[in-house]
Amino acid sequence: MKYIAQLIINKDAADHLTSILNEHNVKNHQLNALTTDTLNDVILILDHLPWTEIAAIIASFLGYKTRKHQLHVKRKVVISYPDNSIVDVTGYSLEEIEKINHTHKQLYISMRVEKNEKEND
Repeated sequence: MKYIAQLIINKDAADHLTSILNEHNVKNHQLNALTTDTLNDVILILDHLPWTEIAAIIASFLGYKTRKHQLHVKRKVVISYPDNSIVDVTGYSLEEIEKINHTHKQLYISMRVEKNEKEND
């Protein structure tokens, strides 16, 4: 089955993710929404992708390491559905993400980066 996924992600991370999607010819549309003084998010819409490809995008986001800063970075991903049910996949491996069964064709995927200013050991 193919899904329609809306990735809700910070603008800085979205630029990196969009470049990867474009390199792999994954069709996506960007909506510049949810911008306030404290929130700078965009929505990337991915149309009609198999779950295995969406799972790979999620897993790569969770495993992405920044080289610009020596910061502790925690990446959090939550999948929500039209019926308001959610699945928090933070810390899941690609294999674990691929095993998730979806009862809806529409997916809302919140991808967050939380930074801690402590230096890495």
